[in-house]
Amino acid sequence: MAVHLLYIVTLTFYIKVAYLGEEIEGLRAGALLIGIALCLLYPLLYDGKQFVRQGPRSYLRSIWNYVDLLHILGGYANIGTQLYLGPAHIVSQSLVVLLLFLMLFKLFFFLRIYRRMSVITTMIIQTIFDLKVFLVFYSLLVLFFGAMVNVIGENPQPEYRKLNRYVAGVLSCLRITLQDFDFTILGFLDEDEARLYWVVWLAIFYLGCLIFSNFIIAEVLSTYENVKKDIGSLIYKERAMMVKEVEEFYSEEVMANRPETFPLYVVVRELESESINIEQSTHEID
Repeated sequence: MAVHLLYIVTLTFYIKVAYLGEEIEGLRAGALLIGIALCLLYPLLYDGKQFVRQGPRSYLRSIWNYVDLLHILGGYANIGTQLYLGPAHIVSQSLVVLLLFLMLFKLFFFLRIYRRMSVITTMIIQTIFDLKVFLVFYSLLVLFFGAMVNVIGENPQPEYRKLNRYVAGVLSCLRITLQDFDFTILGFLDEDEARLYWVVWLAIFYLGCLIFSNFIIAEVLSTYENVKKDIGSLIYKERAMMVKEVEEFYSEEVMANRPETFPLYVVVRELESESINIEQSTHEID
């Protein structure tokens, strides 16, 4: 986590120097790129050792490992594009944006180390996983309504002028579902098209805004309550996974010689209601 925080600080300084044109005494863009490369050495060695010990099949079975691979490979690719294409190139800009997203994701992952932070990060991750099916339906709804809007006419708003026309229609529908209303397009439609647009707009408003948006809030609250009930067991599960990951880097001989660090233990968990039912059934049999 310390190395990751250092990586975040180094990349932040590079953004200030290369993209915002600010001067930092003693720090140049080339030196900061070297610092970024050095910060990526530790995760490269860490995941390389993990890949060797677990094997390709076991390593690639975890979605977190794909995030790690993108983080490492994307980091070194970013250094190459910054040097050969320049910071202003769209490929370089896209890579930096992707890296910042992955770095945020990994920061959430590292925050699980702290028990108080683990509550929030576990809830966020669990809620996203529980809502993935609903989000697919919501995306399909927006895509189809976007097609309807594109049939009526192109959105004339200036913020859409450099986007694909179909994408502009989809984004305008997404804004309607989020209660961000804009009726500029009505000034560019004839009378019949305007009437048809209002029919489509009402459909988007009722289905997307009143039903789906409120439904997703209700689902998030429901998922939050369910996760909150089991948050203790989920935190222990996350911490157990982290312990298992650490133990995979040591041989059995090393762990046997360090019982204070790697104790042998068995955890048995039993629900109280189940134990009561077992005792009642035992008395009935007797």
